[in-house]
Amino acid sequence: TCSGVCPEGAYCGVGTVVPAVCTKGSYCPLASAAPLPCPAGSFASAAGLAAASGCSPCRNGTFCPVGSEVETPCAAGTYSDEAQQATCKSCPTGAYQDAPGETACKSCSDLANCAVGQYRAGCAATSAGSCTPCSAQAGRYFTSHGGLSDSCATSACADLDACGIGQFRTGCAVTSTGSCTPCSPQVGHYFTSHGGLADNCTT
Repeated sequence: TCSGVCPEGAYCGVGTVVPAVCTKGSYCPLASAAPLPCPAGSFASAAGLAAASGCSPCRNGTFCPVGSEVETPCAAGTYSDEAQQATCKSCPTGAYQDAPGETACKSCSDLANCAVGQYRAGCAATSAGSCTPCSAQAGRYFTSHGGLSDSCATSACADLDACGIGQFRTGCAVTSTGSCTPCSPQVGHYFTSHGGLADNCTT
């Protein structure tokens, strides 16, 4: 005949002679036939717990699935801003986190601005992204960075100060306003105007 009830902190399967100590990540109330897992959001690093209240709550920056023996740090690209969580949250759009075990994500807009004519691409999940050239526009040059999108401000090359007579503006593109360059000479002619943005000075 059975000699008694299985004690708290232990479990007794069919035919048990000696009660087994309740395993880590679980608890065993009085008369347990098998360990019961700690609830999601908690863990038990020690064996022999008698009640769910003995399971420890996971801290901010970690998560604990059902039956956890230890807290697991949130992976890079995720965070946990509350205690007792079963999973971590992914960083939202416009934010990233490059380190594990964090309680918040970093804002992409807080990063240093890229140079004029560039924008920050790929800032998401685990990456701060990198500075990438904005898409060039014919006849225009960049006057600002683009923030987090391919939207650098531009101005028209044609709106720059005109070059002197016999000269035209060359190299106005991307981040450069270019420079004034002599128009190609024509034998027997003299220049009467500048050439704008092309080698076509009036003679």
